[in-house]
Amino acid sequence: MTDELTFAHLTDPHFTVPEFASWSEIANKRALSVLSWRLKRKRRYQREVFEALAHDAARHTDTFVLTGDLTQAGLKSECEAAQNWLAKFAECRRVCVIPGNHDSIRLNGQRAEWEALWAPYMGAGAAFPYVKTFGRVAIVGLSSAVPTAPFLASGRVGSRQRKDLARILIECREQGLCRVLLVHHCPVPSLDSPRRGLSDAAALCEVIAEAGAELVLHGHNHRWMQHTIKGPSCAVPVLSAPAAGSIGMADGRYRAGYYLITVRATECSWQLSAEARQFGQEASHRRELHQFELPKARSEA
Repeated sequence: MTDELTFAHLTDPHFTVPEFASWSEIANKRALSVLSWRLKRKRRYQREVFEALAHDAARHTDTFVLTGDLTQAGLKSECEAAQNWLAKFAECRRVCVIPGNHDSIRLNGQRAEWEALWAPYMGAGAAFPYVKTFGRVAIVGLSSAVPTAPFLASGRVGSRQRKDLARILIECREQGLCRVLLVHHCPVPSLDSPRRGLSDAAALCEVIAEAGAELVLHGHNHRWMQHTIKGPSCAVPVLSAPAAGSIGMADGRYRAGYYLITVRATECSWQLSAEARQFGQEASHRRELHQFELPKARSEA
C-alpha cells in the first residue's frame, strides 16, 4: 500500500436548483428552504463557483470527500441532479459523500431522496458508518442528517452509529490505517448553539477519545475552522472549510474554499498537512497550511 495520499475536502456546495412538480413536495419545512433559496441563497451560492473549486482540486488529486449539503431542500429533482454530477465526476475520480441537513428534509417520515441515488459514493445501501480505504487511509463516513422542526438545523449521530464507529475505528487502527472521520455537523461540544449544533457531540467525542482517530472533517458552518478534540494519546485535529459554492460577502468573508489534505506515513507517526485554497485567488495561492504529526498507536507502529 502507498505511504502517501492527497485528497480534497469540499463541503456545503448547495449547487442544485429547487424544482418541484407539486406543492405537496414542499410541504412543511421544505417550503421554508425553497423560500430561503429564492430570497437570498440563489444569489449567494453558484454552481460555477463549486465547479471552479472542483476543477482546481482535480489538478492535484483524484480523491474527493464531500461533507454534505449538496442540495438546497433535498427535493427529488435536486438529489437526481447531484447524482448526475457525482456520476460524471466519479468517472475518473474517487468520491466519498455524506449527507447534510439540507439533503435530509423529509416529509411525513418518508426516506430521504438521496439514500439510493448517492449510495455508490457511500457505503452499501447508504448504511452509516461506512468505510472506504485508499492505500493506508480509511475514510469513515457518518450521517448526522436527521429531520428537524422548522427553523432548526441541528444534527444527531445516534447510539447505533456511535457503537459501530467505535468498532470500526479500533479495527482500522489494528490494520495500521490512518482514520479520517467525516461528519456534517461540527463535533466540538458547545461550539454551536442547540438550534444548529450536533446534539450528541459530547458522546461522539467520548468514542474518539477511547478508540482514536487521526483527523475529523466537517461542514455546516460555512467558514474556515480549526479545532481539536481529545484522543487516546494526543489531540485530534478537526477541520472545516467554507461553503464550496459561496460567492462570499463583500469583504471576502466566507468565500468558497476547500482543503487539500496530504497524509504521509512514517515508521512511528502520521504526518498530515492541510492546504487551504480559496476561490478567486491565484491557483498558486496558499491561504494557510496546517501541519500535524500524530504518533501511531502501539498496535500500528
